[in-house]
Amino acid sequence: LQDQFDHIMVDEFQDTDPQQWELVQRLANINEDADPDTGASVFVVGDKKQSIYRFRGADVATFSQARADLATANLRRSDVSGRAGGTDPPTEVELTGRFRTLGSVVDFLNPVFDSVFQPAGGEYQPFEAEPQHLNAKRVEGTGVDGSVEYLFVPETNDTAELVFDDDHPLQNDTY
Repeated sequence: LQDQFDHIMVDEFQDTDPQQWELVQRLANINEDADPDTGASVFVVGDKKQSIYRFRGADVATFSQARADLATANLRRSDVSGRAGGTDPPTEVELTGRFRTLGSVVDFLNPVFDSVFQPAGGEYQPFEAEPQHLNAKRVEGTGVDGSVEYLFVPETNDTAELVFDDDHPLQNDTY
């Protein structure tokens, strides 16, 4: 089967489980003993942060491992320069453009996600997703103004009493 494929493309890679990644590696002939110039090229697209759902056994560590495996395989190929396309690792491109979200929403979300996606132990583990700065690419002029609404849910009843009126629905529903 390896001789039948010049290119292998996998979309929604965050839904890939370890066995599926092994199958792609075997089909592409990606391993340390193989001649790096005889294997198929591999193109994957996905969002590591979506692997948290563990869809069909998907694991964010598989996503991270695949990135490392492909970067190593690319460096071994004679047709890939050390920094092809100016990316590091070579041939990896991070897509950050958001065509649906308005700029005001993206401007709010970037600092929030910087805070939320901090590593538990000070260093990112293979199963943790790093924050990714998004760029608003939506063409303005739609007549829609973006806005962000933050819904505060108090942690304690004392905080709820300070913040909300007596008849507020969250007065008795704390975090």
